[in-house]
Amino acid sequence: MITHYPSLQPEDIKSLARIVGRDYCHNDRLHIDLYSYDSSPYIHPPEVVVLPGTISEMAQIVALARRRNWPLTGRGAGTSLSGGAVPICGGVLMSLARLNRIVHIDPIEQTVLVECGVVNLVL
Repeated sequence: MITHYPSLQPEDIKSLARIVGRDYCHNDRLHIDLYSYDSSPYIHPPEVVVLPGTISEMAQIVALARRRNWPLTGRGAGTSLSGGAVPICGGVLMSLARLNRIVHIDPIEQTVLVECGVVNLVL
């Protein structure tokens, strides 16, 4: 069963840009192409790419996408071999790359609290 979703309109892109800032909301050809694939053989373009910098921004994007019935694809580093980072229904691609802070390291308990964009090499 194929579900049809509403296309994002220019005012929708502006709403997303108000959340993350214009520098982190992209619907130009370069960003659309870069975020259309991962390490799998699948290619599907999103309508817009957003890069939230805080958990609050991420939550606002999720809430807005839910209210407007937009497809939303979360993306880490994009190294997936299974197509998990490919926005197969278009819509909003939310890159978690800016959520890259190491919050706490506990050497005694040997635990680390990190945001979802922290990559192994940095840790």
